[in-house]
Amino acid sequence: MKKSLLDPFRAIFMSVIWGGFGMNNPPDAPRSGGVFDTPSGDPALRLIYADRRQLCWTMLDVELLVGPDDSVRAIWELVGRLDLSAFASRVGSFEGAAGRPAYDPALLVSLWIYAYSRRIGSAREIERRLAFDPGFRWLAGLMIINHHTLSDFRVAHHSVLDLLFTQLLAA
Repeated sequence: MKKSLLDPFRAIFMSVIWGGFGMNNPPDAPRSGGVFDTPSGDPALRLIYADRRQLCWTMLDVELLVGPDDSVRAIWELVGRLDLSAFASRVGSFEGAAGRPAYDPALLVSLWIYAYSRRIGSAREIERRLAFDPGFRWLAGLMIINHHTLSDFRVAHHSVLDLLFTQLLAA
């Protein structure tokens, strides 16, 4: 039989469809034919194990990551009403020119304000939170923004961000 480049993917897909979904016994679990032995001679227990080694594709509605009244939505709404032209004037990425597009300044400002509101002041911590925290994931639309990009933005706009955050707290 001829081998295909898709064989490894086919194997993963089939393991998820037929053996995945937490039904496989982990190799290190004590078992006897797939069940635990009971010391008292009672019938053995049949258990479904969580298989954390499996890969899966998940369909996710980003809008459902946070509730309608979550503070992250309020921050996004508030930042959307601000005049961010001071931030946009320093963007050096233009349509039709070479180079990578820049992140939306409204997104970066929102990330920093949301992080500050949660007592997070580290760009590396924000990057980590973008991978698992529902509020950060919703705000960034599931993108993980590199800590260097976040830090560069904060350094370039430190005084404006501090003033903005102070005004938001006073309001």
